[in-house]
Amino acid sequence: MHSVIIDNDLEKKPSKKLDIKINFSKIYLGLLIVIVVLIYFYLVYQNDYLLILMPYGAIWSIGIIMMGISIFRVNNGIDLAIGSAMTIVVLGLTVSSMFVYSANIENNNGTNIISTKDASSIFSDIDLVAVQATVKSGEPSTFRSSFFSNYDKIISSNYRDENKIENIKIEQTLFPPGIGAYKKQSDIVLPNDIPIELRMNANFSSIKTDLNNIQLKSGYIKANATSMDLSIENLKLEEDVILSINSNWSLLNIIIGKDIPVIISNSSSLSQSEFIGIDKKPNTSNIYQSTVQDNNTNNEPKETKRLIINLSSTLSQIIVIRK
Repeated sequence: MHSVIIDNDLEKKPSKKLDIKINFSKIYLGLLIVIVVLIYFYLVYQNDYLLILMPYGAIWSIGIIMMGISIFRVNNGIDLAIGSAMTIVVLGLTVSSMFVYSANIENNNGTNIISTKDASSIFSDIDLVAVQATVKSGEPSTFRSSFFSNYDKIISSNYRDENKIENIKIEQTLFPPGIGAYKKQSDIVLPNDIPIELRMNANFSSIKTDLNNIQLKSGYIKANATSMDLSIENLKLEEDVILSINSNWSLLNIIIGKDIPVIISNSSSLSQSEFIGIDKKPNTSNIYQSTVQDNNTNNEPKETKRLIINLSSTLSQIIVIRK
């Protein structure tokens, strides 16, 4: 007869529980990095930068997500209370901004016309924020700016100094006051018969700039979180022209006419730059140049006027095409 021994201790041993610890701090940090990267690629690679009011228009939505995630980083009641309070504050700001939109909406539009007749030259200072704009050449002896906005106004001023230089300043510098269907558009037309010194500062905007057929003396363009198409295909060069372009967190497409001799100095930091139709100067790392073959039957050297572009960029995508 066989005896069976049963160990009753097995029934008394508690079963092992699976102990899983979730580090919400690391999840929070990871999601934060992902969102920052997504915003960066959205800013750099989107063409319509009127929609990129992302750092502003969607900041409350992003803030709500971040604050909501922070609630999960709780170790005690104090952390939970702080996370909940921050979420409520951001949610309140979001709701308030919606009421701000309905209270501030208005239609502002108009056209400013400045006569530049008999001026020796023009100095133009254009400052734009969150605008969808075009800048181009137009009729002789007239500087014109047309605008539309449902929350902002255009500020325009001009005077002629003792040297007959027409000084013109154009400003549209307000950010949208909150979430809503805010719009702002500008069309700026430059005279094509007077030498002009162009200064333009664009922030969080979408700009199409056509400098064809103008008498450019010099220029300075600064783009911050902006998408800009710049066309220089038919420029009246009576002397060497220096155009300085500074780009930060922006997308720039620059087209240069094949008949324009150009030298480009490129200084970039964490940017993607591409040069098409322009050769790198030998023994240099950041100088690009092109020349125009003159049909000179006497084979005599001919002095050529050049467009000199000083290009600097940070966290931007720059494409320069000569065609």
